[in-house]
Amino acid sequence: MSVRSIALKIHCSYGEQTRKWLINNNYLDFNFKISKQEDYLFFPLKINLDKKKAFINDFPLKEQGEIVEFFFKKKRQKPKSLAEALKNVIPNNMVDFIPKSFDQIGDIAIIEFDETLSPFKHEIGKMLCNLFPSIKSVYRKTSAVSGEYRLRKIEHLFGEKKTETIHKEYGIRIFVDVEKTYFSPRLGDEHNRIANLVKEGEIVVDMFTSTGPFPLHIAKKTKATIYGIDINQKAIDCLKKSISLNKLKGKIYPIVGDIREIIDNLPKTDRVIMNLPKTSIQFLQLASQIFKEGTILHFYSFVKDETGRNDLYNLVKNELSKTNWRIKQILHFQKIRESAPHEIHACIDLLLSAGNT
Repeated sequence: MSVRSIALKIHCSYGEQTRKWLINNNYLDFNFKISKQEDYLFFPLKINLDKKKAFINDFPLKEQGEIVEFFFKKKRQKPKSLAEALKNVIPNNMVDFIPKSFDQIGDIAIIEFDETLSPFKHEIGKMLCNLFPSIKSVYRKTSAVSGEYRLRKIEHLFGEKKTETIHKEYGIRIFVDVEKTYFSPRLGDEHNRIANLVKEGEIVVDMFTSTGPFPLHIAKKTKATIYGIDINQKAIDCLKKSISLNKLKGKIYPIVGDIREIIDNLPKTDRVIMNLPKTSIQFLQLASQIFKEGTILHFYSFVKDETGRNDLYNLVKNELSKTNWRIKQILHFQKIRESAPHEIHACIDLLLSAGNT
């Protein structure tokens, strides 16, 4: 269907310059498609006839342009949210239960929603694929993360029934199995933040590496040596595949096994990453075996939003008091994401020194 509207007619040679100016000055009407006839473009304008003179005075290419009326085709408007897309599928009294966000790992979407919406779960999966062409498979979270492998149960809703994918963040390709390994796309900025801190020649130990996003980010940027350890064989297999997918400056040593059995074989390290937020504190004394003067510790935990920095500092300080190590300096505190009401997943970066005084 075509609709008659006010338009700016101008030669194609001025097209890109005109388009940018119209957008920057809020004149372009995005409800209609820009049209072309022979050597001329017709831009739909958000002006009335009485504003025509003011527009002409503002337009820098007034000598080349002409205000005309033109029949434009209306753009097909995409829904602005999943809730809007499902408004004709889900009863009005259930709309508030529709989630406002989801995780996308590669071409797989992982969504979480209330059991109330279970009768419409396949429609939700289909709509996600329709809204986002990059999504090929949709799964629903059916349990919380649990166990030493940090896995959750998922249910296939729509699209290809596969769980392996390649996730990209900051130019790095990460091979992930969303069912058999732990991976959070919400930590992409944190992976990059840590990688930017590592200096050439450092030895880094990532004690709970899972699919290895920290080692991959570091090795992509810096000639460092990184040991990525995880108890999940599948996670280490994914890391090995990722190493072959990326051009890396540093050297990654993927190691499968229990860190308690591996720690004695690791070198003294410049930097230790402990991202096991529920139970990292239980491994801090163990980690102290590979500390050296000036080791930097990146320690992750769930803490209260309001008092997180002090809580995390005191947690590490108290545990280190049982060893021959102390905190010399707090380098940084990073809030990563909301993990629950009034709770955050956070990291504290600490410079360590020998002696517990």
